Amino acid sequence: MARLVAAYAELSTRRPYSVAFASCTFKGMLADAFSQRVVEGKTQQDWKRTGVFAFYGGWYCGWFQHALYNVGYASLFGLETTLYNAARKVAFDSAFHIPLVCFCAAIKYSS
Repeated sequence: MARLVAAYAELSTRRPYSVAFASCTFKGMLADAFSQRVVEGKTQQDWKRTGVFAFYGGWYCGWFQHALYNVGYASLFGLETTLYNAARKVAFDSAFHIPLVCFCAAIKYSS
């Protein structure tokens, strides 16, 4: 297991966008399949809905959020790991990213 984790970490350093897309696509598919089968009790999988969640997961949660948090926020706020800098990032995220981007993307893909 340690070798698998190390390989994943090394690959995500070399190919961050590809790994973020693949990981979040898989996570979106798995989450929707669980929701449909376990939470909603469906016997048939709605593959169109699963595909939408997979694409949303890969595109928004994978590519976009990697670019935003690991590239954009580093440019805007620097790389300091102080409590003050973390509070600035959380405040910006809460005031702008979540209401103006995250909610809009979620609503767009859920309809």
